[in-house]
Amino acid sequence: MITDSNIKEILTMPSAKKGIKIIMTSMNVERNEAANLLYVDWIERRAKKVPHNRLVAYAKKHTKELEYSARSVRQSYFKKWKDEREKENRATALANGWIVVGMSEEEKHELIEKALPKLRDIFINLNTRKFVESVLKNGKEETKQKFKLTDKQFGRKIRDIELLCAKNRLGIKKLFAKDKDAKELVILNQFIELIESENDNYDALIGEYIRSNADYFDNLIGNISGIYSPMLLAENWEIARSSDKYKLVNYMYERKRLL
Repeated sequence: MITDSNIKEILTMPSAKKGIKIIMTSMNVERNEAANLLYVDWIERRAKKVPHNRLVAYAKKHTKELEYSARSVRQSYFKKWKDEREKENRATALANGWIVVGMSEEEKHELIEKALPKLRDIFINLNTRKFVESVLKNGKEETKQKFKLTDKQFGRKIRDIELLCAKNRLGIKKLFAKDKDAKELVILNQFIELIESENDNYDALIGEYIRSNADYFDNLIGNISGIYSPMLLAENWEIARSSDKYKLVNYMYERKRLL
């Protein structure tokens, strides 16, 4: 059986100290919690088959694995954080009876205005087209009354339309691609304009801009490799690591070049 002194010896190794610091900084937790998270991940994922009386020796021989465990903890934490944010957006959208998920009222209105003229190209069947148009314009309850549908019937019709959209995803994507690119280009230009400005409140303005476009930046930052603390960068640009800021800025310039 492993003793407290063995655990302490493992957690005071240089690579373990580095791993604990990684967890503390990126997840904003106390040292004891960070050490516990590191040890649990290491013992369950990397040293699971090692006999207890060989754990200290194993840790010394495979010292880098303690640091790898810290990165695993951090990655799992941010994946969970991102999933929870997406679930919250989806729950809010569904509660309002919208097909379009994770958007503000202003964004929904903007997308609906763009979608309505394209319905003829997406849905050949007239009844389906009228149903989708009603949902987009009027929401769930009014559409149910208009088409004399129960909750179950409405849900089934929505699922059928989602399946139809999934089968024709590429065609639909092409219809909206230009609009999406134009909207992204606006965000890119505004962000780069802030980056290149000489305003005294430089960091505060950029941080506020990122938070005001959270849906875009949360997704974008999650796709950039090598970001040390994605959540900190997304929610608190002002105190994020300089290296993370540089990665985001470089990525934004590259995105603009590609568009």
